Amino acid sequence: VDAGLANFYFPSGKDVYYDDFKSSWESCIEKNVNLCEKSKNKCGECVVLKNLDYKNDEIVLENICNFDCNLENWEIKDEGRKKFIFPKFSLNKKSDVKIIVGNQTNSEDVLYWRDESYVLTKTGDTLFLRDKEKKLVLWKSY
Repeated sequence: VDAGLANFYFPSGKDVYYDDFKSSWESCIEKNVNLCEKSKNKCGECVVLKNLDYKNDEIVLENICNFDCNLENWEIKDEGRKKFIFPKFSLNKKSDVKIIVGNQTNSEDVLYWRDESYVLTKTGDTLFLRDKEKKLVLWKSY
């Protein structure tokens, strides 16, 4: 984890080792290596996490910049193996997109994370957002 070769993962929820692994991940972020390497995409500074609702499996991302951001092939991942890859999609300037677990039809401001019954573990998890080059845009643990 410290070398950025893996993210920390607690399938049964946070345990006595959680703080040590999280500290290793934060050290990796400071080193800016491998999985911890920060995005150089101009939209990496624009797209922020506005809301993370693990109870309802909803994620809201906001573009805080004054230009549109192409998110095609960006990905959201949890600590485990669940991954959402953005379809051809542009997040308009100063707007939001909601990502919801479900199999409905995508719209301009709602995208559906298909073929999963849940994504965000109720006992604690981490969300990772990566650009199309697989560089880290943001991460949030709860």
